[in-house]
Amino acid sequence: MRERVNLLGGTLDAGPVTGPRGMVWQVRAALPRGDESAQSVP
Repeated sequence: MRERVNLLGGTLDAGPVTGPRGMVWQVRAALPRGDESAQSVP
């Protein structure tokens, strides 16, 4: 089962992947560059 949603003009992709420790969840965010609202704040 994979989920993909639109987020701040980009996409957020989450789903299970098989890694060295077995099945794990991977979340990837693709945000547009140059958008100040997409900057991470520490």
